Amino acid sequence: CRVMDAGTGSGILAIAALKLGAAVAVGLDLDEASLGAARENFSLNDLSALVVAGSAECVADGSADVTVANISGTVLLNMADELLRVTAAEGRLILTGFTEAELRAMEQSFPGGDVSGFQEWRCLSVRLS
Repeated sequence: CRVMDAGTGSGILAIAALKLGAAVAVGLDLDEASLGAARENFSLNDLSALVVAGSAECVADGSADVTVANISGTVLLNMADELLRVTAAEGRLILTGFTEAELRAMEQSFPGGDVSGFQEWRCLSVRLS
């Protein structure tokens, strides 16, 4: 499957996707320092880095079977249209990094998902149709 990690930061979600069998995982981030850290972490895991300086706006429609993001709820909500656009029909969005207080707004923007959590943090997993 094809995975896109929006706001990749250290690259951990893209690295985990590859280790779990994804055919390709692309990490996107606007921060050059984060991209440098991601490249280093890919190397430490003996993986070829596929990281891009940019946002989901630079990704083709429906190009990710799975889109993951671990960033604040405010940022996720601002990116909602782009996250939905880049995720393939029948694809999955896995979004985390937001709190219980932000859950209602997340569920309104990404309806029909399964919610899980740890302490105050929440994760929303949505299968698109």
